[in-house]
Amino acid sequence: MAVAVAVVVMRRYYLWGMVIAYKASFFSGLLFFSVALLAGVSMCALYAFVLWGTLGAAGYSMVYTAVNNQRIQGGRMRQQPDPRFIRQRPHFE
Repeated sequence: MAVAVAVVVMRRYYLWGMVIAYKASFFSGLLFFSVALLAGVSMCALYAFVLWGTLGAAGYSMVYTAVNNQRIQGGRMRQQPDPRFIRQRPHFE
């Protein structure tokens, strides 16, 4: 995954071309290339982390709400009303 992101960053922003155009020494170019590549990979990782974090927070809130609703209902599922206490009417009224 990191290699694919590195290739995308290199091709999209032409990172190697920027290093060559700057005409820096080998070590300065290598350092700049490494830092820029790390920044690109970090941004992609942050984006993925935020997406998964949002999904996890949504799942957690759904489970939390379900547990609270279950607790409020006394730990039992909602029951149907007792048919003995429902007034039965003919269908034509």
